[in-house]
Amino acid sequence: MNENKQFKKYLVFQSFLPLFFLLFVKHFQLDFVYYVELFLENIFHRNWFVLYQATTSPFYGDVVVCIECLLWMAISIIVYFADKQNRETGNFQCEGKKVKIIEKKYDSGASYLMTFVLPLMLDDLSTVNGMITFYVMVSFVYVLVCNTNLFYANPVLFFLNYKVAVFSQEEKTFIGLFKGCLDEDKIVKMKYISDDVFFIANDG
Repeated sequence: MNENKQFKKYLVFQSFLPLFFLLFVKHFQLDFVYYVELFLENIFHRNWFVLYQATTSPFYGDVVVCIECLLWMAISIIVYFADKQNRETGNFQCEGKKVKIIEKKYDSGASYLMTFVLPLMLDDLSTVNGMITFYVMVSFVYVLVCNTNLFYANPVLFFLNYKVAVFSQEEKTFIGLFKGCLDEDKIVKMKYISDDVFFIANDG
């Protein structure tokens, strides 16, 4: 089976969605909607002095953080829906075999969230140095997860009722992600992602 590195990167990118959602909630104030609207109105009327006013405003850092969070969340959601059909029904292969669960990892999504995602909320994003430090740390975590098989613990999939387990099939073991329940007494179909990690589902 061919490795799907692109899809693996999508899953890692998507795993940061809870972080940016919580950061948005942390920094957002309802007044920001008015300030952004006023800023765009002045830009439309070519009042360029508003650029100086905006960058010297005490709310500038928080507004920038909120915009960045919205962009990350929007891209993550677009990626999710763009690949939803392929993830759930496309490119599966069936060898007419059964699998057996030998270890459940149902808490892997929560563990990933607590270990790699939530600690990043402690960074101060209100300063340039804080922002740079934050994105450097996000980059480190992204590269770390991309170079391991930890991407299977995607917390977004955890919230979408995907489960993770270690399976055996004819003396081979692999990590499988499946949605809902999986009947071990029925034949399964599988789709390879990377690093001995598969999406699996009952065939039929």
